[in-house]
Amino acid sequence: MNALLTPVTILSATIISIAITHTPKYVSQEQSALPTRLLVERIRFGAVDGEAALSFVSSVVPSPDKKYLFVGQPTTFNVYVFDRLTGRLVRTIGRRGSGPGEFQNVGAVFVRGDTLHLPDKPQQRIAMFSTDGTHISTQRIVSQTSPSG
Repeated sequence: MNALLTPVTILSATIISIAITHTPKYVSQEQSALPTRLLVERIRFGAVDGEAALSFVSSVVPSPDKKYLFVGQPTTFNVYVFDRLTGRLVRTIGRRGSGPGEFQNVGAVFVRGDTLHLPDKPQQRIAMFSTDGTHISTQRIVSQTSPSG
C-alpha cells in the first residue's frame, strides 16, 4: 500500500453520486425523519498499488474532447491519463529529469486549446504536450521581480 495515499486522494480519484433513498428497515423511528443518503461509486480512477497507483494529486483536468482525465502526479514526476468512461490508465506523460518532457515537479496541469501544459517550477519552465502525449515544446518561465523602492 502506498504510504502517501490520503483520503483526499481517494476522494478526488473516485466519482461518486449521492441519492436520497428509502429509510432502511434497521433505522429507528426517531432517525427515520432524517433524509438518508446513499453513496454509490460510479467509477474509480487509479489504484492503491501497481501501475495506476495514485499518491499526491496536484490536479485533475479533462481533455478537450472529454474522453480522458489528466491527473498530475508530482511524486512520480508525470501525468496519468485515464479513460474517463472506464477509469482505465491509458498512458503516462513525462518522467523525472531535466531534459525535454522531463520534470523536477509537476504543478497544476492545465489545458489550453488542444495542448496540455505542465508547469515545472523548480526548473522554471512549462512543457507543452499534445493530448496524445507527444512533447511539443518547453518554454522558460521568466521571473518578474517587482521594483524595490
